[in-house]
Parts: sequence; C-alpha cells; structure tokens
Amino acid sequence: MGLRYVKELGKERGEQIVAARGEGPFRSVKDFMQRINLDGDMITRFAQSGVLGSVAENRRGALWEVKGLTYSDTAPIDIDDTGPTPSLKSLTERELSAWDYETMNHTTWAHPLALMRTALQNMGLPDAETIHATKDGEWVRYAGVVICRQRPGTANGVMFTTLEDETGFVNVIIWRHVWEQYRVITKTASFLGVTGTVQSEKGIVHLVARKLWIPRVEKEPETAGSRDFR
Repeated sequence: MGLRYVKELGKERGEQIVAARGEGPFRSVKDFMQRINLDGDMITRFAQSGVLGSVAENRRGALWEVKGLTYSDTAPIDIDDTGPTPSLKSLTERELSAWDYETMNHTTWAHPLALMRTALQNMGLPDAETIHATKDGEWVRYAGVVICRQRPGTANGVMFTTLEDETGFVNVIIWRHVWEQYRVITKTASFLGVTGTVQSEKGIVHLVARKLWIPRVEKEPETAGSRDFR
C-alpha cells in the first residue's frame, strides 16, 4: 500500500527511506535502523505495520529486534546483540488486521467483521447482503461498523447512518425520537447494533431503526472511525 499510509511518517522521512533504499537493499533490521534515523515510536510502528517484512521473519520478529536494538542503544552498559532472534509465532489474520488499523488506519487483510462472522451468525445477526435480500417490512436485527453519520439541518432531526460489513453497506434511518432515546451510542459507537424494519422499494433498501444497541462481542472490531457531519 505504500509507506505514505504509516501514521505520522511524513513526506521528508519517507523520501529519506526511498533514497537510502536506492543506494542498496536493506540487509537486516539493524542495517535499516543504522541507515535510517527514526525515533522509537516510529520504528516500532514500522515493525508492527509490516514495513520491515523483507528483513524480518514476521512482524513479531521485527518488533522483537527493534525493541532489543533500541534498548541496546540506550543501555548504560554494552549489551551483546549478536544472539539469534527467537522464532516467534506469526500473527493471526485478526491480529494482522488489528495491527494494520493501529498503525495505518486500514488493512489489506479481511474485513474486521469477516473475522467475526461465525460469532455474529451465532447471535442471529445477518450480513448486509442478507439485509438487502430481505422483504419490505420485515423485522430484523443487524450489526455493522459505522462509517458515516449525517444529521442535516433540513431533515427535521432525522439521522442517516451507514453501517458496513464484509458484504456491503446498510443505510439506516434513525427518526428523531429514536435518536433522542439512544443519543449517546448513536453519536459515539463505532460498532452499532440496530433493531428495526426493512424498507425496500425499487431496489433501494434502508433499515428503519426502532432500537439501537452495542453488540456483545468478545472484542470489538478495529475501525478507522466514521465520517461525521451535518
């Protein structure tokens, strides 16, 4: 996806890395750290985001080396850093996705809800594709990642929210009295549950909310936040 997506990298430091790489490939994590002057937080972010994948066995291994080398540079006594890096277990797909969101605000791995689909199905929660195939007027429960909130001044207090999962989007209509009843979670939740009725007409599908709630899951999905505006 490119270095520019790593949080707080900046154009100048990105160009520095590209220029150094042009002089010769990086041979190891230590070689990278010696040739590129990055602070501890940034080099940690590089390890977690997978940027060091060409010189480390996996992201955990890269993070181990980075932390060890950073400590060696600041330790009051000389520390032998020639020992082999332990073989660390690779991240699961869910962990990879979480580290991507933490360091880059996006992921090229599976959608966060795809990794939770079995648990959501066990809770009786369908995906967006199923919602779009549901008949007009049907009562449903659905949960998705909030990607957009709109409350136009001309809509008489109605909020329009778009939820997302691995199969698509669900547009939710939240009438004023529902919004006022569930104001806090409507404004703040990144993972939102909706109980309501399907409104389907000429291929246009909305979910009209009657109740809003926070899904009870083991761990909420990682998200990049929503676009909220009036």
